[in-house]
Amino acid sequence: MVDDEAPFREIGRVILESNHYRVEEADNGEKGLQMAKELRPALILLDMKMPGWTGSDTIQKLRETEETKNIPVVFLTSFGDARVDFESDRHFAGEVGANDFVSKARLADDLLPRVNKILGK
Repeated sequence: MVDDEAPFREIGRVILESNHYRVEEADNGEKGLQMAKELRPALILLDMKMPGWTGSDTIQKLRETEETKNIPVVFLTSFGDARVDFESDRHFAGEVGANDFVSKARLADDLLPRVNKILGK
């Protein structure tokens, strides 16, 4: 899980670990890329809006790197709430190479089902 906001990493970690997933955390895109190269995770949860490398920057680097280019990525976004069109977020996620996105406002409800679906569980 790559997110600069510790509270969202904590929520995601608790949800996933309570469902028997192992979670590693990075607080920025550069660390996330390095960890992904070393650990080769089954899935990367990636915040779209971070200082330094944004989610778009980070996924570009992931897709350009041999060790990480095929790892599924789910964007975590503050967008996608009632004021924003979900379809435009889904379209943007697909354009930059993400497999899906989860709104942080719906993290507790949507994270586990999306992760399970992508990982075939």
